[in-house]
Amino acid sequence: MRYVIIGNSYAAVGAVESIREVDRRGDIIIISDEPYRAYGRPLITYWIGGTVREDQMDYRPQHWYESNRVETMLGRKVARVEPGERQVVLEVGERVSYDRLLIATGGTPIIPPIEGVDAEGLFTMTRFDDAKAFKTWVDQDHVKAGVSIGAGLIGLSVFKAMKGIDVRLTLVELLDRVLGLAMDYESSAMIEEELARAGVEVRTSTAAEAILKDDEGRVRAVRLKGGEELACQTVVMAVGVRPNVDFLEGSGVAINRGVIVDEGMRTSIADVFAAGDVVESKNVLSGENQVIAILPIAYEHGRVAGWNIAGQDRVYPGGIPLNSLPIFELSLMTMGITLTDDRPGLDVLVHTGERVYRKLVFDGGRLVGAILVGDVAHGGVLTWLIRSQLPVMCDRQLLLKGDPLELEASRQLIAAGENSDWSREATPELPVR
Repeated sequence: MRYVIIGNSYAAVGAVESIREVDRRGDIIIISDEPYRAYGRPLITYWIGGTVREDQMDYRPQHWYESNRVETMLGRKVARVEPGERQVVLEVGERVSYDRLLIATGGTPIIPPIEGVDAEGLFTMTRFDDAKAFKTWVDQDHVKAGVSIGAGLIGLSVFKAMKGIDVRLTLVELLDRVLGLAMDYESSAMIEEELARAGVEVRTSTAAEAILKDDEGRVRAVRLKGGEELACQTVVMAVGVRPNVDFLEGSGVAINRGVIVDEGMRTSIADVFAAGDVVESKNVLSGENQVIAILPIAYEHGRVAGWNIAGQDRVYPGGIPLNSLPIFELSLMTMGITLTDDRPGLDVLVHTGERVYRKLVFDGGRLVGAILVGDVAHGGVLTWLIRSQLPVMCDRQLLLKGDPLELEASRQLIAAGENSDWSREATPELPVR
């Protein structure tokens, strides 16, 4: 059997590890337009800031490809897929045949169609090469100020690099608050305060209308809606990503916003699978398929796809939207349904303290969402409760306040009352059909 995987990140790693659990002899070929072994993408801004070395960025040990008998074709871009011929065609014209194919090409940055996006000194921030190019640029003496357009996860991650660069950064966001698609006004205000405390100017409810260039074609300013100009010498475009599907045009693979897959990560074409940020998969809370572009889900997709590619019959149970990152000294997590103003049937509990905000959202007896800022205690437990949709049996106030000793005592009392021992169990394996 000849397995070909397009892409070399979390979904690809998960798929290889599942395939090798089932088939130790089949050929596995990974094709990627990046020249690197699989690396931790969230680490690229830490690398810019100097807190992570390049040799610390590998997602798996150096011998991982060799021990799993994976042939790599790195730095090679796929031009198209021809399912009728069972071939992948590279931009250089080379053809790679397959018996089963996995599409794991992730997302590609969105570049809005505004004036000046071709200016020298403008960057995206999703790949290691982006980080390297940005670092080389901002290390120049003339670069003193920068603008990050977009206040989502990618935009906010740029500020993790600030301690390692001598550039004053301004954040520009179209919405009226940072992380406005996941955080309410109270929690977002805490993030904005943390950014301001670190010297970041935050400009919300405005849009970048143009990138202005100097006589040499380099960034000199960002013009905002209304005409105001922010002088700068670099711009990070971080308005979001979209599934990387352009090379699938004409292949017959069904695409909505992302690649459409069934619960086994199968596409509309026989023996072609897809996984990771490139696909639309099940949201367990809504029951609908959507793009949920986060690392753990990409890996899970890959695991399910790999098992099925190798002849098993596994089902992906679904995931939930999840954000988790530190903003300077302030940690935050969001998961599930977090914005409740237009959902009157939900119950909301809020706990606040000094630089702490915790919000839990319940639908009847089930936890369906949470926002944690400053105190992310039991974040993993909350994620599991939301995703499993099991009834919450412990005291909700204890869960809200995140007191581990009190929560443990509460659980033990409940277990004793039911005449059964409470025990921690590993998350069950993804189901077999």
